[in-house]
Amino acid sequence: EIFFLCSSEKLFFSYLLIVIILTPVALSA
Repeated sequence: EIFFLCSSEKLFFSYLLIVIILTPVALSA
């Protein structure tokens, strides 16, 4: 369970980082 939680958090933060980076690009396009 701990491994799954850690993996899940990494996936969430990766997604969040991508959204933060791509949102300005999408808005300016």
